[in-house]
Amino acid sequence: MTWIEVVDSAVKIGLGALIAGVIAFLLSSTQHRNELKKAKVEREFEMLKEVAKKVEIVNSITLNYWAFVTDWRRKLVLDSSLPKSNGLLDAQKKLFDSFNELTKAKSLLLLFGYGIASSL
Repeated sequence: MTWIEVVDSAVKIGLGALIAGVIAFLLSSTQHRNELKKAKVEREFEMLKEVAKKVEIVNSITLNYWAFVTDWRRKLVLDSSLPKSNGLLDAQKKLFDSFNELTKAKSLLLLFGYGIASSL
């Protein structure tokens, strides 16, 4: 073998290794970027599920309160001295306490950039 053949082989091997390294780096960085996007989407989905759960809790408590208030108002027409029942007072307390859950849901929406949704 002459020195030109040795240099030729070394250049071919070196360029092949360099090309393989660059391609491996590009593939790895692309895969890493895709994994980060996937993790972000999963976190956002979990956050939206948490917000939906909190809103459902508030909705359920609100409907329960409205049922008690409607019943009490209907009975109040017949007897104006009728006091609020314990069930209504409990439902009222739960309703006021549930606004804490609503505030947490709004905070989560703001945290993930859903400013318009959090203002509703």
